[in-house]
Amino acid sequence: MENSARIGFVQQGFIPITDPRRDYALAAAAQALSYTTNNDGRNVIIWEPNYDAHTQFAKVETSGFFGIPETDPIWDDAILYDGIFADIIYPILLNRNTSAYYPQYFKRIPEERFVRTEKAARTDIFETPILLEAGVTKIRIYLWVEGQDYDCQDSASGSDISFVLSFQGESVAAGP
Repeated sequence: MENSARIGFVQQGFIPITDPRRDYALAAAAQALSYTTNNDGRNVIIWEPNYDAHTQFAKVETSGFFGIPETDPIWDDAILYDGIFADIIYPILLNRNTSAYYPQYFKRIPEERFVRTEKAARTDIFETPILLEAGVTKIRIYLWVEGQDYDCQDSASGSDISFVLSFQGESVAAGP
């Protein structure tokens, strides 16, 4: 399952330190921040560790289902994602659940929103390119197993995965 793990960072909003609200009012305002005003993906980062790693079993199963040969270079490429942005009102075949076939339901996630770590690299450390300013920044973190990943097979259901998150800040000198 480790090859199918994903972590998403969604910046919900920001309240500058100059905000006149104090204590309870500021905390309530921070709690109310949501991702409703900017849904174009600019405040989203998806970390995809082990993006280029796939088990042999996944290759065999997927190649049988989609007709992708086990020697195809696709196995070393990142998977492109089409996110669902509208209710789907009728069944869609699995191999057609993309924006190319159904643009009214799916939208391609821009490549620049992904941070991908190769299996050969150290995948237990990830430095987010999120810069914080003085004030309150609300970030929601999502952890999931990606169903579109080739390694997300029914046969992997007996395995397990652990997410351990640790955060560390670093001060950056302000500009002139």
